Amino acid sequence: MGTGARVLFASARSGFVGNKMLELHEKYAIPYWALIVFAVVGSVIAFLFAPVPSIYGLISDATVAGYIGFATNPVALMVLRKQGATNYKVTAGSIIAPIAFIASGLIVFWSGWPAVPYSVVILAAVSGVLGVIGKVKEGFAESFWYMGYIAFLTFMTYIGSDGALNLITYNMSTIIVALVSLLFFYPLGIVQGLRQRNFEVHKEAIGNQETEEEK
Repeated sequence: MGTGARVLFASARSGFVGNKMLELHEKYAIPYWALIVFAVVGSVIAFLFAPVPSIYGLISDATVAGYIGFATNPVALMVLRKQGATNYKVTAGSIIAPIAFIASGLIVFWSGWPAVPYSVVILAAVSGVLGVIGKVKEGFAESFWYMGYIAFLTFMTYIGSDGALNLITYNMSTIIVALVSLLFFYPLGIVQGLRQRNFEVHKEAIGNQETEEEK
């Protein structure tokens, strides 16, 4: 529910769905229309396809894909903070962000084989479709760290204890994923995000959001 509502909210900001999905609740500051729509659509899909066993595997893979996507949030938080693109600051964000980044990577890794490669296919397909629809022409170079991180998690899943080869013990592979995530991909993602063009896009998006809220 939470993830689906955020996806609809972000899709509305990108112009893929109606602006109704942008409306925030006055008290709880959540995109309540996006939450309602996702709840209704999700309930209908669950009711129609619950008897089909394969739907549970698809839902599981889609959930893993969601955690792969979640890895960008802690990086984005620190990029916005370092750029000063927003006045809002999450308390202890510099501590929470790396922990959240490691956690998302470990959840993906612990999902095992073949859930991870299936999830990567789902994520790549959705990203490709949205990229074509949105005519995305910028930011490809800044996403190399992310593509590398996905490849790393897929590789570790393949050779890890829950993978196809089982070459590394569970504890050792977990430590490797955590350390490489923290020491390499997390700082690399922040560095890749600290571009002047990204700063301008962030400021423009925040300005448009504030304008919509005022209306």
